[in-house]
Amino acid sequence: MQSKLLPVGPSIHKQTQHIPNRDKGEIRKRKRQNKERKQTTNKNEK
Repeated sequence: MQSKLLPVGPSIHKQTQHIPNRDKGEIRKRKRQNKERKQTTNKNEK
């Protein structure tokens, strides 16, 4: 879920660079959860 649509361009890269380490960890967790979710949905489809 994206609360706001980010403008496409170098501004996104600037924003991501200034994210605190804790937030980076949260993002990694989210990405990992998304991967697991995709895998489970694929299993259900078969």
